Amino acid sequence: MDRNNKGQFVSRPLKECVYKGHEKDYKRDWYLKNKKRLLKRSRERYQENKERYSVATKLWQMRNAEKVKVYKQKNKDAIRFGGNRKIVLKRDSNSCQVCGKTDKLVIHHLDETENRKKMNANNNIDNLITLCRGCHIKVHRNKVKI
Repeated sequence: MDRNNKGQFVSRPLKECVYKGHEKDYKRDWYLKNKKRLLKRSRERYQENKERYSVATKLWQMRNAEKVKVYKQKNKDAIRFGGNRKIVLKRDSNSCQVCGKTDKLVIHHLDETENRKKMNANNNIDNLITLCRGCHIKVHRNKVKI
């Protein structure tokens, strides 16, 4: 890596390899030669600043609580119910299929299998239904049949 007249780093021009006529990238070769040393130094810096990083992360999360909430919800939606949560909500018009409420909605498995919390749960769209929290509790207490 060289510096230009503004002091910025620029990569060196490619040079032909003496042996096979291939072009050789100095930057890549330098990295491969120094990889162990660079990774070791990176780990050391992380350990030195670990506490500072965690404090900075917590501060950022407190300042950007809304962004964090949206990010976590997106990840939950992608993982939960095999990624079908939003599809089922849209199919059911974002309303409870028992009472018609549109707030505090949850997705419920119709087959009531014991392994629904495991990775092999039946997350087929036909097996999922939208309920409000109240109706969901009533379904699990066998007060409402679906």
